[in-house]
Amino acid sequence: MIRGKGVSIGIGFGNTIILKNQEKQIEKKIVQDSKGEIDKVKKALEEVTDETQKIVNEATGTEKEIMSAYLMIMQDSALIEETNKRKSMKRIIIISSFAATALFTLTGGVQAQNSIEQVLKNIETNNKELQANAQLITSQKLESKTDNNLPDPTLSYAHLWGAKDKNETIGELVVSQSFDFPSLYATRNKLNRLKAGAYDSQADVFRQDKLLQAKEVCLDIIMLRQQKQILEERLRNAEVLAEMYAKRLQTGDANALETNKINLELLNVRTEASLNETALRNKMQELNTLNGNIPVVFEESRYPLTPFPSDYQILKSEVLSADRTLMALGNESLVARKQIAVNKSQWLPKLELGYRRNTETGTPFNGVVVGFSFPLFENRNKVKIAKAQALNIDLQKENATLQVESELSQLYREAKALHNSMEEYKKTFRSQQDLALLKQALTGGQISMIEYFVEVSVIYQSHQNYLQLENQYQKAMARIYKSKL
Repeated sequence: MIRGKGVSIGIGFGNTIILKNQEKQIEKKIVQDSKGEIDKVKKALEEVTDETQKIVNEATGTEKEIMSAYLMIMQDSALIEETNKRKSMKRIIIISSFAATALFTLTGGVQAQNSIEQVLKNIETNNKELQANAQLITSQKLESKTDNNLPDPTLSYAHLWGAKDKNETIGELVVSQSFDFPSLYATRNKLNRLKAGAYDSQADVFRQDKLLQAKEVCLDIIMLRQQKQILEERLRNAEVLAEMYAKRLQTGDANALETNKINLELLNVRTEASLNETALRNKMQELNTLNGNIPVVFEESRYPLTPFPSDYQILKSEVLSADRTLMALGNESLVARKQIAVNKSQWLPKLELGYRRNTETGTPFNGVVVGFSFPLFENRNKVKIAKAQALNIDLQKENATLQVESELSQLYREAKALHNSMEEYKKTFRSQQDLALLKQALTGGQISMIEYFVEVSVIYQSHQNYLQLENQYQKAMARIYKSKL
């Protein structure tokens, strides 16, 4: 007989589980300000109730049912009445403990939902390829700025003397600085700013690809953990059946064929569990590598809530407007257009200014050097080249737009088919025979071992198929919404 005290008024039915059968020593504490403590409990209950209501509104399936039960208990009129009356501190303490437990559950749920995002943030900071690419982008920006620097100044000195009179000499010092037409520097400056934006866009595309790769690894880890749960259940059932049929074989209630069948099933499940564990470790290692070989804390075993978009046209408009590749090509197109303007400006003459000092037999002469250089040859066809490059970028952008639309259309159809299949599986699971009932029928002799394994294999295979479908669906949705990474 198990005795206990009720928390609320009424009668409850359910299974009782004894976690630890020993006397509990509870520390007693006298509360001086009982009203203040009760007010704290009431405030905590109100906050937890509000948070729980929010989760109930957003959750689905089993999570919604569980949190609805939490909410119903916290809104129990008997508990609230006892709290308001301030008659039973025991009940208040129980309520407070329940509130703390619920709050812990809610907090843990929120953290779990954000765990993939946190992993991606860490990888964005620690990934070696992203760090190397950032340095590459920095060097490219600095290199583009060097195109707008002034040429190095020149310094020359000439010493001349006569063939007949060695004492008659001429010395000449020339200092000069050449530069392009002044307006060209302003045009190049604008070009460099556009190049910097194009480099940043390329870096953003590279970052997105790395984070998408990391997210897909996280999704695979979640699937493997779900598979692990199924395999652990299968292994427990197989071990129990193997032990039971080994005893039956000794007593003559089972034959060797049935015993060998269950032993083979046990071996197969152990092999699958071992392969699953290896695959899970490999995926975690892959995630650590993406994080710069820094261990990643990722314990999520449930996928984030990813509803299927019903309106394709809205989705298409959203994806095309936020696609990083198209943005990068758009910035490259601006660079190409500005390059045309720069090449046109290069037809302007180059200038040269300098100082000249001439000394002939001790008599100095000072002068100014002014020079012009006309680019008759070096700038030939450069404008045509820039126009061809601009047209090339435009055609690349048009082709990329078609590819993005095509990929989006394929991903949408794939996600829709996967989503429909998942819904069909869910309906089938609700009407399927429970594994526990099958086991009872087997142990009771109502079905044979062969019949049991046929039914069980179908159920487990269906669950495996569902996990594969859900993983593919999550990956398809991740690719669709990759611009949000």
